[in-house]
Amino acid sequence: MSQFMKWVIPLIFAFQLSAGHAQKNLYPKVSEDANILLELSSNVPETKFIVDGKEIVTAERAKVLINKRDHTVEAIPKGYKPKKDYIQPPYYNKYTSLRFTFLIEDKISEPVEVAQVIKPSGSDTKVSSELNSSTLDQLSSSGYSSRLALVIGNASYKDSPLRNPVNDAKVLASELSRLNFEVLIYTNVDKIKMKEAIRAFGDKVAKNKGVALFYYAGHGLQSNGVNYLVPINAKIEREYDIEDECVKADVVLRMLEIEENPMNIVILDACRNNPYSKSSRSLDRGLAQPDNAPKGSIIAFATAPGKTASDGDGDNGLYTQELIKALRKPGLSVEQVFKEVRINVINQSENKQTPWENSSLLGDFYFHK
Repeated sequence: MSQFMKWVIPLIFAFQLSAGHAQKNLYPKVSEDANILLELSSNVPETKFIVDGKEIVTAERAKVLINKRDHTVEAIPKGYKPKKDYIQPPYYNKYTSLRFTFLIEDKISEPVEVAQVIKPSGSDTKVSSELNSSTLDQLSSSGYSSRLALVIGNASYKDSPLRNPVNDAKVLASELSRLNFEVLIYTNVDKIKMKEAIRAFGDKVAKNKGVALFYYAGHGLQSNGVNYLVPINAKIEREYDIEDECVKADVVLRMLEIEENPMNIVILDACRNNPYSKSSRSLDRGLAQPDNAPKGSIIAFATAPGKTASDGDGDNGLYTQELIKALRKPGLSVEQVFKEVRINVINQSENKQTPWENSSLLGDFYFHK
């Protein structure tokens, strides 16, 4: 918890659940059977603490007794005014769901990393036992009962920030959740966090083989035919910095191949103009065509090898915008989805951008029928 919260400055929350008995009567209770002490603290002196919609106290620190069931705890610092761009990253505990609220204009200058697990829409931790009959029919018709996704969006680059990757990641994660994927989403992450995210994804795939989808939006580059995904803290001044500062795109493919996962979908919306091209003449535009895709995989690029893609003028990049539209059309196989995307992107870009795929799929998969 402390490692997570060091990123959400200025409102730093600390909490502790304990079964202490001393001085219990001194603390407010959420119910008569409350016997677990919840300790909350903030670095904003006048912070309003609310438990299950009931205001407990306005202070820098607070203690309240809760019972063994789910609770929602909210902290609102003095001066908070609801705005759509305020950041409220969730944190989940066995008994407690915490929502952190703070002013976006007071956040630290370094990019804020947000990581969360999005369960399929309408489900809890017991996903497989909570699916309704129509969903079961849908999964059965697709042939895969497990749907896992890792979504990463990097935008807050110091030297060459991008407009839409974080928006793209969030909207895709939401759509995949609606389509019964369990989604890991990370935004504005450094190299260490990117590698940790891939490992966490690999661990889930190893335990629940089925459909595995990886999506990356942000800067990407190729060097000597190898594709790299660029973390937000990458410092690339020379070509030989690339391997140390970036993450090889084929790390995910190798993981999926080693785990022998049957259906793999890799989507790289990482073909924006390369801001590091001045570091070396051998750094080419766009991404490189991979030699091959592991068996049972499809690799989708926002544009053709060696070309660049538009970051978009609206809330989303052109490619992801059209991908979301295609995902919402029933009855399309995964290959038909990407064909639909390709046609629409070509038309929207007036032939300036042509999405491209490399497939070694052995069967069909439908996001929904």
